Amino acid sequence: MMHDQTRAEGNAAMDRLSERDARGSQWIQAQFHDRVRACLMGAITGDPELAEDLLRCAGCIVTTGGQDAEALRNAGLAVAPPAGPSGLVVRTLAYGLLTHLDRPRVRQGAYRCATLAGINDGAAAAGMATAILAADLVRGLDLDTCLMRCHQTLLEEAPMALLTRLRPLPDEAAPDIETDEDPNLAIQLALTALHRGQGVDAVVAAFGEKGHNNYRVAPLLAAALAGIRDGFNGFDVAALDNHPLRERAEHAAEALVTAVLSASPARG
Repeated sequence: MMHDQTRAEGNAAMDRLSERDARGSQWIQAQFHDRVRACLMGAITGDPELAEDLLRCAGCIVTTGGQDAEALRNAGLAVAPPAGPSGLVVRTLAYGLLTHLDRPRVRQGAYRCATLAGINDGAAAAGMATAILAADLVRGLDLDTCLMRCHQTLLEEAPMALLTRLRPLPDEAAPDIETDEDPNLAIQLALTALHRGQGVDAVVAAFGEKGHNNYRVAPLLAAALAGIRDGFNGFDVAALDNHPLRERAEHAAEALVTAVLSASPARG
């Protein structure tokens, strides 16, 4: 009788653990879904050509895994992004979302995407950096930890020109950069806005007039990364109701989330 009671208590405890794990898994899935969706919705607040390029990349790799060169070519991704090499740091965000639990795949996919488009190694490293940052942010790590891990990952292969830019500008410093045509500068500008603001709206507003007149890549990159980090907190997504890319961004987000969750059920 005592053994039966002990067994029953053990089974009840296991049931409670299973229920707790199920609730935790559902919460993680909901968080992941919101982060991916907010990332792509944040992206479409920026340059429409760059946003469309990111959505095209996401749509391609979600069905092929990102390593199929022929599929990338057929999707029009064998050429430089609309903003040139600097725009690669936006395109490769899709790899960070899709393969965020497999760091080597994040790096390999982003690098393959870059080299296929004829991008030089310096800009390719910048593309890997943003993919790595996206991968860690979508897992819920804070920005400082993400930057430290990104720096460690790329330490032996990235040029110093990139490594020295993988940090926000000091709080008192005003960005004195006229354009974001250099991918490394675009990353630092985005990180600075991300460090100083919470939520997509605040991060985009941090660029002021330069965000409209001088910068093409950095505001979009910052908005996408803020979407990953903050979800829809501080993001008036209703303002995008009539945006021509809204429906496409929603579909791309759903496809990415479905692909990730179906491939990694244990992650949730």
